[in-house]
Amino acid sequence: MKNHDLKTEDQIFATACNVFLRYGFHGTKTRQIAFSAGVNISLIHYYFRTKERLYAKVIEHLFERILNEPFKLSGEETAETAWFFSTEFYNNKMLFEKAVFSIYGNDALKKISKIRNWLGSAGFVNAVQ
Repeated sequence: MKNHDLKTEDQIFATACNVFLRYGFHGTKTRQIAFSAGVNISLIHYYFRTKERLYAKVIEHLFERILNEPFKLSGEETAETAWFFSTEFYNNKMLFEKAVFSIYGNDALKKISKIRNWLGSAGFVNAVQ
């Protein structure tokens, strides 16, 4: 893969993280990601194939940021990520869990439990019960 291609893929992914964090799965449109990233929508499909796969990559990235020390989220990042997970657990549970199972397989329930514990420590206990 060429360096230019990697930069485009990274730009799409970074933009997708921001858009999914703000609007969740159902509120996010691939056209919105493409426009914000300054790329043609076909490049999203080229690199990630589907909105669901891109969503799963974002979830994986967020899980890794939360669960792997010593990385620390800022207060704003904690609030955005906690809001995203709590709303996705509530509004989009089936697709969210499907994505987590596709990423982590047999460890998915353990990872989900750790995220729920993290949400509780972030003050979002009622959203994930």
